[in-house]
Amino acid sequence: MGMRPLKPREYKISGLTASQVTEDSGSGTKQKKLETFFKSKSISRQRQNHIDKLIVNVIIGDMRPINIVEGEHFRNLISNLEPGYEMPGRTFFGKQIETTYSQYKCKLMSILKEQNVISITTDAWTSIRMEAYITVTAHFVMAGELQNYVLSTTQIVGDQTGINLKSYYVLNDFSIPPSSIFAIVTDNGANVVSACKILQTEHGWHHIRCAAHTLQLCIKDAIKKTEIARALGAARHLVQHFRRSAKCMTALRRHAQSADTEIKNIEMPIDVSTRWNSTFAMIANLVKTQWIIRSVLADPTIVPRATAVSLELKDNHWSLLREISIILKPFKTASDHLEGSNYVTMSSLLPIAKGLVGQCEEHLVDELQLSASKTFCSTILSSLHTRFSDVMSTSVQSEGVRIVVETEADTSTAQDESRHGPLPQMDHSQEQMETVNSSSEIHGLFERGLENSGSSSDSESSNIVSEEIAWYLERKVDDKESPPAPLTWWDNNGARAPLLKRMAVKYLSVPATSAASERAFSSAGLTVSQLRSRLTSAHVNELNFLYCNKKLLE
Repeated sequence: MGMRPLKPREYKISGLTASQVTEDSGSGTKQKKLETFFKSKSISRQRQNHIDKLIVNVIIGDMRPINIVEGEHFRNLISNLEPGYEMPGRTFFGKQIETTYSQYKCKLMSILKEQNVISITTDAWTSIRMEAYITVTAHFVMAGELQNYVLSTTQIVGDQTGINLKSYYVLNDFSIPPSSIFAIVTDNGANVVSACKILQTEHGWHHIRCAAHTLQLCIKDAIKKTEIARALGAARHLVQHFRRSAKCMTALRRHAQSADTEIKNIEMPIDVSTRWNSTFAMIANLVKTQWIIRSVLADPTIVPRATAVSLELKDNHWSLLREISIILKPFKTASDHLEGSNYVTMSSLLPIAKGLVGQCEEHLVDELQLSASKTFCSTILSSLHTRFSDVMSTSVQSEGVRIVVETEADTSTAQDESRHGPLPQMDHSQEQMETVNSSSEIHGLFERGLENSGSSSDSESSNIVSEEIAWYLERKVDDKESPPAPLTWWDNNGARAPLLKRMAVKYLSVPATSAASERAFSSAGLTVSQLRSRLTSAHVNELNFLYCNKKLLE
C-alpha cells in the first residue's frame, strides 16, 4: 500500500507564505516579488524621525560633514540596515541641526537666567579658510557644582581692535545682562586688554589674565637669553631634520625598539610659540632619547657624515637642555592643573605661583651647575615676581575684608540665598584633577606655596567680616587626609561664615585660565576642516555649540 505524499505546510512570514518565498525554477520571478515586498514596506513616521535624529547626532558628535548623507556608501549602509528608510538630503539635515541648536540654546538660556554670578573666558582663532572667530565660554556654580558651557563661536567682522572686540563679549544673544558677568578671563593681547578695560569701566567686570598664558610669558622672557636661544636653535634644527626625513624617523624607531629601554614609540615634537609648554615637550623628548638619536646620527648609511656633524648637539648644549627641562617641568605641571575645567582652579593660583617661586629658588641653590641655566632660572624667577605681583603681594585679610564687603553690598538682600538655597554635598570624585599622574608634583608646589604664604594679622576692625576671615585663616587641613575640594569644604563649613561663603562661591567659579575657550576652538578647528570648509559661520557656531555642550543633549 503506497503512502500519500504529504502536502507542504505553508508558514506565513510577514504576510508571505513559504510557497511565495520559494524561487520558481529558472525564472527568478518569485524572488523579484520578495524584493519588491521589502522595498515597498515603509517604516513608521516615529521610526523615520528617530533615524533622522541619530544621523544628526553622527554629524554633530563625530564631526562629520553634512554631505555625508549624500555619500553612496553611507546611503547604501543605511538602506541595508533599514530598507524602508527614506534618506533625506543635506538641506534637510542642515535645517535639523539649526532646529536642534535653537532647542538646546533655549535650554541653556533657561539655566543661565537663574544665575546671578557668571564668569566668562574668551579667545580668538583663525580657521582653515583664514576667517577670524572668537569663542566665549560661561562658568558658574549651580547646586554646589562647577558648570561650564560654550556660548558662542562667532566670526569677527572688521578689525580686531579693543572697541570692536568688546561687542563680542556682551552676550545679548543669550539675554545675559552685563550686570550678571562677574569676571572675564583672557590672554594678555593688547587689544583684548583694551577691550576688557572698556568693559570694566562700563559694567564693572573684573579682568583676569590667563595664568597659563602668563606662565608661558615668563618662560619666553628666559629663552630670549643668548646662550639659551642658541641651544634651543640647535635643538630645533635637529628636530626639524628628523621630522622632514622618513628614513631618519624609521631608523630612530627601529633603534628604540632594539635598545634596552622603555622608549618604543618615538615622536619628535617641536616647539610652537603659540602652544603652551611646547618648548618643554621638545626639550624633554630630546633629553629622554638623547642616546638613541646619537646612535642614528652615528650611522653613515642613514645620515651622511657631514650632515650628522651639523646636526649633533654639543655636549654643553645637551647639559644645558637637561637642566632647563628640570626647571620647566614644574611649569608644565602647574599649567596642566590650572587648565582644568571640572574642578576649582582659581584658589590654586596663589600657592602654585609661590610654589614655583620656591622651586626656582631651590634650583638656583642646589641643582643647577651651568651659569646659563642659572641665568635662565633667575630670569624666570624675576618674571614670576613681576607678572604675578598682584597675586603674591596681596594682603590676605585686608583684601578679604574689601571683597566680602563689596560682595555683601552687591547682594544686600537674601535673594541670592533663597534662589540657590544651601549648597548640597558635592561628589568629591567630580572635583578630582584631570592630571592624575602629576598629582604628587602639584601637591609639592602647593606645599612650597603655602610655606611661603604668610597671612596678614593686620586687623582693621572687629566687625563680622573680619571675624569670619580670622576664623577662616585659622582653619587647618589635616595632613593625614586628602584635602577636600574647595566647594565641598565650603558646603561643609560655610554655616560658620555665611558672608565669606557667598564670596567664596562667587570667586571660585572663576577659572584661572582661558583654556576652556582654547579647547572649544580646537574642536571648532576640527569642525572647519578640509571636508567642511564650505560651512557658513552660522553653522560653525551651531555645530561647535552642540559638540562642546553635548551634556545638554543627554
